Amino acid sequence: MNFLSFVIKDKYYGLDVTFVQKVALNLRVTPVLTAPSYVVGISNIKGKVITVLDTLRLLGREETGNEGREREPREINAVVLKPFGSDENQAGLLIDKPGDLITAGEEEMLSPEAAEIDGRIYRIIDVGSIIPGGNTQ
Repeated sequence: MNFLSFVIKDKYYGLDVTFVQKVALNLRVTPVLTAPSYVVGISNIKGKVITVLDTLRLLGREETGNEGREREPREINAVVLKPFGSDENQAGLLIDKPGDLITAGEEEMLSPEAAEIDGRIYRIIDVGSIIPGGNTQ
């Protein structure tokens, strides 16, 4: 399996490269305060609106209220996903720091959801299961 690695709150994650369009560093995001709590905000990349999602909230690893949500535009890092769905919706996943492109052999895959590479455990994110309406089939 080939996956893009990244870090969120000192934990390692991976995303199958077939879902990744690009990594956006210092992406300017405008909050949408009426959006669900897992929506960080929206951004414009080359004329396309990208909805940036809070990866940890989607994974159920963060509180889900509106407490502490940003109210002003800010710059973040995100993994921008390839368009999905019939209307070309595009989303990005909030990350702290991008990692490397990793090829994990069968012996390194602990399960479909985890790999161990060089002593680090990577949680492999199933995009279709965490993005609302994001059926990737």
